[in-house]
Parts: sequence; C-alpha cells; structure tokens
Amino acid sequence: MKVDDPILQNITRDETRKLVTLRVLKRTEIPYGCNVDELSFHPSVISALKRRGIVKLYKFQEEAIRKILDGKDVVIVSGTGTGKTEAFLTPILQDCIHHIGEGTRALVMYPTKALARDQIEKVYKMFPSIFGVSIAIYDGDTSERDREKIRANPPSILISNPDMLNRILPSKWFRDILSTLKIVVLDELHVYSGVFGAHVHHLLRRLRRKARRRLQFIGSSATIGNPEKFGKTLFDRDVEVVSSRGRVTGKTYHAFIQPLTRSRISEAVELANIMVNAGKKTLIFVRGHKEAESIKRLANMRKIKMGIHRAGLTERFRKKIEAEFKRGELEAVVATPTLELGIDIGDLDCVILTEIPPTFAKYLQRVGRAGRRGQTAYVFTILGEDPISRYYSENPDEFFKQDPEPVYIDPTNPVVTRSHLIGMACDRPIRLDEVEKMGEREKEIVKELISQSYLVERARRLYPTEKCWKALYGVNLRGTGDIVHIYDVKRRYLGFREMPMAIKELFPGAIYMHGGNLYQVLEFDYKKATVTQIPQYLRLETKPIWRSEPVEFTPVKKRKVYSIPVTYGEMIIEHIVYGYKTRDFATKHVMSETMLEDPLKYRFETRGIAFQLPMNPEWDLEDAASAAHAAEHVIISAAQTVVGADSAEMGGISYPDGTIFIYDGAVGGSGLTLLLIERLEKALNTALKILTSCKCKGDGCPLCVYDYYCGNDNKFLSKTKAIELLRKVVKLGVETKTVTSPGMGEPIS
Repeated sequence: MKVDDPILQNITRDETRKLVTLRVLKRTEIPYGCNVDELSFHPSVISALKRRGIVKLYKFQEEAIRKILDGKDVVIVSGTGTGKTEAFLTPILQDCIHHIGEGTRALVMYPTKALARDQIEKVYKMFPSIFGVSIAIYDGDTSERDREKIRANPPSILISNPDMLNRILPSKWFRDILSTLKIVVLDELHVYSGVFGAHVHHLLRRLRRKARRRLQFIGSSATIGNPEKFGKTLFDRDVEVVSSRGRVTGKTYHAFIQPLTRSRISEAVELANIMVNAGKKTLIFVRGHKEAESIKRLANMRKIKMGIHRAGLTERFRKKIEAEFKRGELEAVVATPTLELGIDIGDLDCVILTEIPPTFAKYLQRVGRAGRRGQTAYVFTILGEDPISRYYSENPDEFFKQDPEPVYIDPTNPVVTRSHLIGMACDRPIRLDEVEKMGEREKEIVKELISQSYLVERARRLYPTEKCWKALYGVNLRGTGDIVHIYDVKRRYLGFREMPMAIKELFPGAIYMHGGNLYQVLEFDYKKATVTQIPQYLRLETKPIWRSEPVEFTPVKKRKVYSIPVTYGEMIIEHIVYGYKTRDFATKHVMSETMLEDPLKYRFETRGIAFQLPMNPEWDLEDAASAAHAAEHVIISAAQTVVGADSAEMGGISYPDGTIFIYDGAVGGSGLTLLLIERLEKALNTALKILTSCKCKGDGCPLCVYDYYCGNDNKFLSKTKAIELLRKVVKLGVETKTVTSPGMGEPIS
C-alpha cells in the first residue's frame, strides 16, 4: 500500500501497528445553480451574500430557497461546509425584511448550546447590516438582562435549543413569539434520533398545538439516510427533500490502523502524540465516558497536554475545554460524542476514532470535523478485538461503500409521552375532547396523571397542579433514566451519571475517573454518590460483576424471521451489580474480587425483542449456555450496523434453552429494537458472516464473540456452536416456538 505523505510514512513504518487500509478523498465539485442577482430578493440580502463571496448559488441552495419561499416543509441534506445554513437562512431573512417590526418570524434550534453559540457568530458575520432584522439567542446562558430585552422586543430570528423551548413554551411572554412565528428550523437533524428525537417529536407537537398559525418546518443535516421518512416522523407531516453530493473539505487520508502490541486506547494516545508533535491539532472520539477518562489518564502519565470533554462533567468545565481548544491552547482533546456537534474548530487537522462508529453516518459526522479550511486532514480508525473490527478488517471496502444509515425514532415511548402530556397541561389546559382523540396508551397515561394528582379536572379541562409544574422542570430531554449526582467529601458537586449505568460505575469501592482525576466511591444511595480523590499514581481500576434479567415481558407485535417467530414487546429489566474486580489499569491483571454486602439493583421499563434459537438436544447445559450467549453477543454486534446503534444502546440476555432477549438500553425504549425486528434477517446474516469470516480456529479467539459490556466478563462463549445455531436459522429454516416469558435456566447477560 503506497503512502506518499511523510506523516503517514512515519506512522506506518512502525512495526507495532498494521495499516489495514488507506483511502484518500479529495474535493469534488457541487453543481451550481443561478447567480444571486437572479433572485428576486431585497438588495440588502443580495449584498450580504456577495460580501460573503457568494455570487453564484449551488443548485441545492437555489432549490431549497425556492421551496422555503413557497411555504414547503423541507429537509436539506448536503455535505459538511457546503452552505446549508445559507440555504435556509437566506429565505428567512428575505421574509423578515418584509415583516420588520412585526415580531419573531423564525425559531432556529440547534441541539446544543455550544453549537448555537458557535453558529450565531456565523450568522452575524453573514448578515451583519440588514437594517431592522434582529437576531437573538435565548438559552441557559442568556443573562436575565438580555432575556428581559428579548421578552420586551422579540427579535426577528430567535435562536435556541429544545431544552430551553421545553421550559419557555408554557410561559405567557412566549405567546407573543407564537403569535407571529412562521418558520421553525432544526439544524443537525440527524441528532434527533432515539430518546432525544422522541422528546423533540412531542415538543414540536406541543409547539404546533399552541401556535396561532400553521408552522413551516425546515430540517438540515449532512448525514441522514432516510430524510423524507424521518422528517415526516419527527415533524408529523410530509416533507420535501433537497439534497446534494460533493465535498468542499481538503484532501483527507482515511486509515484503518490495527495495533499489534498495544491496546486501542494506548494506540490512540500514541497517535495523538505523533500528530501533536507534527503540529496537527487532534480530536479523539471514544465510545464512552470510561474510555475518555482512561485516555486522559494515560496522556497525563506521559505528560501529554490533553483536554477531556464528555457528558457528566460540569458545563463550566466543558466550556473551558472548548474555548482552550478553539484558541489553540490545547492541541489535543479526547471526547465522547459530546463534541461531535460542538464548536467549529476550523483548524482541526486530525480525528482519531478508537472504534468503528455504530453508523457510517456518525463516521462521516465525526471525521467531517477535520480539514474544514481546505488543509490536508488525517483520520485514523483504530481496530480492536471486537466482532465489527474483525469484520471490517477483512472487508474494508464494504465499510467505505456504505451510504448514511436511516435515523430511528419511536414516538410511542411511554416515559417520553408522559413527560410531554405534563408539558401540554402546563402549556395550556388540556380539553377533554383533546383526550378523546388520543390513542389508548396516551389516555391511560392521562388517567394515571389524574390519579397521581398531576392533573385536576375543572370545567371539562385538565389543569396542571403544582406537582405537575415541578415535574415539567425536571424533564430531561437527553434521556429518561434517573440521575445520580456525584459529590466529593467536601460536598463539592463534580457531575452526574444516569441510571442504569450509574450502578455499574458508582458502587461502593469503585475506582471512578472524572475529569482526568481519580476517585474512590465511598457511599451510594441511588440519588447521590460520595467520592474521595486518590493519588493519580495508583494503577487501579474496577470492573463490575453484574447480571440482568427480564422481570416482565408484554408482547406488542410479532413477525416471522426465516422460520422463527420474533416478538416485540414492552419489558421490565432488572440490573443487579453484586460485586467487582480490582485490576491493574495498564495490564488488566485481576488483583482481587470483592462481593458487595448489599447488591445494587435497578429496574426500568423498556422495549425489546424476544426469540428462541434451535438448540442441539445433545449439548449439555454449559454447551447450550455458551452457544446461546455467543450468538446473543454477535447478533447484537451485527444489529448495531443494521440499525445504527452504539454498543451501549442495546442490551442482551440469553438462556441455555436458546431464548434471547435484545432490549433498548434507554429507559422507556429508544425505538432501536422496533427498527431491528424489521431488519432482523440482515442482522442474522451479518452475524453469521462475522463468525464464519473470523480466521481463528475453534473457540480460541474473542474477536468474533467478544462484548465490551458483557456482565459476566465474556465467560461461556462458543463460536462454533453459535455458528451451528445461526446456520439452522439462516440456511436450514429450522422452526422454534414463540417466546412470551423468560427462558429456562440461569440468564447470562
């Protein structure tokens, strides 16, 4: 494999790593449309575009502008940096000019405050001097003085985020906004998937309910595989799609790297060190909070100046990291997907991924952060010891030939629905005739809210109680699980973790990494964890010993997949942490195993699928358990590529009789397994392909059946027996019975 870049030559010459594949992508042209002078626009808008150097529109921009001006609901899909913002903002400004002084015409929402703050700077630069058109941002960081100005004189364009909209929608002053509001824009549309998307779907329903006129919706995204269907689901109406293909970023090297003597996280630190020493600003994306902290810890040990950015850290801490990275005071940052949509770091040169992202869309989103100023960019994806890494190391062409996957959303999540029925009542009392038009599940939730004193009936309307108002302000649009707050022994607030993950990381005795510091958990009471800082030189970490099991399963829908009946339903899952292992941080050598005096338990409602694989009657109990457990692992790995899930977003439970449950990791359900039941054939085929393409002999290799989140530390796994099970289903069409309850024997998770 010929490498012509000196930095890459240096990296690939090192015999401690293998260059699996290298792709080089260059700038490609985007078709042009009309000249800006051909638009029947106000001279101020034309002048502003020309000041931006825009004398000719791209074809997709022209099409989007015309559709928006015609009042169409539109989803714009085009690559990073191609001018999607100009495509929706230009017609909005044209509309605002013709309605100066008439109030707010457009609400533009970004998924995060950081992104909104970053984008408003661009908006000011684009159109700084159009007389009479005002733009303001209203979010959690807006001062009270500025809020009063916005309430007194609503701007032409209001910029905010869904979290703030949830809070201000019931307020009296927002009625003035709604009296003139015409257009609602959701930028980075692909982010509104899963639980967050379900929340935003209901939030937009509430917005439409309270608005004085029909609102026009616009979505914008660089990476989305099903823009028309997803836009229709999110906005609850038909949309028209305007799309474009092309790249405006510079030459980019995409390399798959296989470390031969180091772990993935050690390789990430090594690559970051090389790139920073070469003067390249570098961003490392990791799968989750623990991996981010581990990389930060290794960087500290090697005296590498690296920032960390993840959920669970305080907002003040994250903002500091963002500012330092943007200013160049930090040359490297490790982040969870929190920076996937963060501030635009125009001079970012390199992106390092410590795993293959769950979707190709997420891959494009993350790597698109580099090279935005036209400079040569570098992308390193580190392959590990997991089924998907193994599969794509053997089939790299399949990875790069992909299109962005469809985005999923399940608006029927009962936890989310309940939150926004509470919101509806606070927005405006719910009329009983509105309740009569609701679905049966919504009606049941309304009855529960009345019986629990959240709502009270007066004059054929349901009014919110004080309890209801308190509940509204406690709604977390980013998730549905209970929050555990973390304090040190001096009662200083450090951050938080969401259930059910919190019981696996904050059990008494746990070593907890936070913001680059090391702590040990002293107390845990399900709402609060108390920790004490311990010396950084201690090479310790803890890994929970846990299991999960389905407590209840209520079927909702069924379908045949090959010859096996598969049931999708509502579930109650219980997670139990009953011990932990203390390991050497670097070598992973187990130093001790401790059982908790009082196991931690957490039950939550979710949704999932259940089916049974055809077992071999000659297997003993251990063989059967190993076959089903390995099959469960690899089916979930394959399912991630089919539905676009992260490895932590779905859980699995297997039984020795072949019964397998795969469930949404989010409390209340995310919609992932609802999507999976429709695509299970592809997942089963991919799972069999992963197993049969692995070159290991017998059951002696973890690469095809390993699961990072396995509760019993990847014990009881048989690749060969899992192949036998999947072949019976995919190739032979062996039938099994319908699953309506937990399987026989002890569950393995």
